[in-house]
Amino acid sequence: MSSTVVLSRTFATSNVTFSQIKVMDSGAKQAYVNYEGGKFLFQTPALTIPYGMSTFDKAGPVKYSIDLSLRGYDEAGNKTKEFYDAVHALDEYMIEQGVKHSKAWFKSELKPDIVRAFYTPIVRWGKDKDGNVKPYPPTVKLSLKKNGESFDVKMFDGQVKPPTEYEGVPVEDLLVKGAILRAVMQCTGIWFAGGKFGLSWKAAQIVMDKVPEGVRGYAFVDDAEDVESAPASIRSSALASVMPLPPTAAAIVEDDEDMDDAPEDAEPIPLPKKIVAPAGAGPAKLVKRVIPPKRA
Repeated sequence: MSSTVVLSRTFATSNVTFSQIKVMDSGAKQAYVNYEGGKFLFQTPALTIPYGMSTFDKAGPVKYSIDLSLRGYDEAGNKTKEFYDAVHALDEYMIEQGVKHSKAWFKSELKPDIVRAFYTPIVRWGKDKDGNVKPYPPTVKLSLKKNGESFDVKMFDGQVKPPTEYEGVPVEDLLVKGAILRAVMQCTGIWFAGGKFGLSWKAAQIVMDKVPEGVRGYAFVDDAEDVESAPASIRSSALASVMPLPPTAAAIVEDDEDMDDAPEDAEPIPLPKKIVAPAGAGPAKLVKRVIPPKRA
């Protein structure tokens, strides 16, 4: 079955399927995720990059990523809210599946509130040092894979008709703070690490609707409605066609090279604190303390 790009308005959690858990030589666990039997490709509406491209190099190879702001997620009738609702539904579905498969995934029967605590959602809210949600729109994080010296992502100029692929323009010069883009994001699987789990996403293709300087083909579904819903300053041509995607040979598509480990900001579940028994709960263990004699 061939893979198709999913739009927010046609997304249904019932089409999402998982492979069996695979244990790597390192002991890490992973599972593959498909949509209607093919690769899970999800198209975003026009979204803003609030911080620019991020790098993480504290452990292993350097990891690159971008955060996309969901500003407008709470405004009825726009494409960002439609996308937010679809991704939020996927987050809730993953928690349901975590409960359903908790024996296989976590080796224990777990209740929904426990699985929710283990799950790292796609929709992320910034928090202060006290754990309070900051008054900013939520974000979605996409990883940027590198193949040697080049990024493994197709970049297109959405400010020309038809959108054309950039040539000779560094990705880091395009994915800057304030840029506006649409992306085809690919789910590369479920990661399990440190007692937590979540879905990994990479940018497969990106169309730039607004960059500091005009810069330049393609897997986007024709969705003129999406472009029209974007602010007037970033409206560009409607997407014209979809790049043909290779057929898949099995119901579960496995792609080891694309499988991500846990994201760099995934923190392990804290260990429970020791509880001191109250007085009268039982005999306490006495510890002798030897005091050395004073010197003359």
